[in-house]
Amino acid sequence: ASMVAEQYYVTQRFQTDIASGRQEIQYFYHFNDILVVDFNPDGEINWVTKVPKTQVSMNDKGPYSSYALSHLSDTLCFVFNDNPDNVLLLEKNPDAKVNSFSTVRRSSVTLAKIYPDGTQSRTALLRSKDQETLIKPKVNISEDGGDIFIYSQVRKNVRFGRIHFGLGDIK
Repeated sequence: ASMVAEQYYVTQRFQTDIASGRQEIQYFYHFNDILVVDFNPDGEINWVTKVPKTQVSMNDKGPYSSYALSHLSDTLCFVFNDNPDNVLLLEKNPDAKVNSFSTVRRSSVTLAKIYPDGTQSRTALLRSKDQETLIKPKVNISEDGGDIFIYSQVRKNVRFGRIHFGLGDIK
């Protein structure tokens, strides 16, 4: 059995216009690292691993944040929007502090795989300049066989897609 958790919290910033006295509240939505804990049949912990990510958005409840999850055989597949620099950054230094995803214009759809031994890999699937929309990971359907049916949108542009995980390949 595996347990998956995501660090999530909301912060607020209060601003007051000195001239008018008008107050404004801005809400920041933080969707950060994913934690995976694997248990053996006796309930003891086999391993713990972290999928590093930092996603911050303002006043929108984070529609492009969080992740979609699929389970293919013994491998967990996480799909999320990420800063495109993070794949190379983490290849060079797995302990590096990741760059934040915070803009639609500079992003990549990223796949992080967690293997049965707790090791992981990270791959950029699509860059923002290669797509007209951005995935909304919280709006997805995981299908039998591990495929993910995904919804993406930017303004009035809407797209639907399927991420197929098969024999180590992604289509």
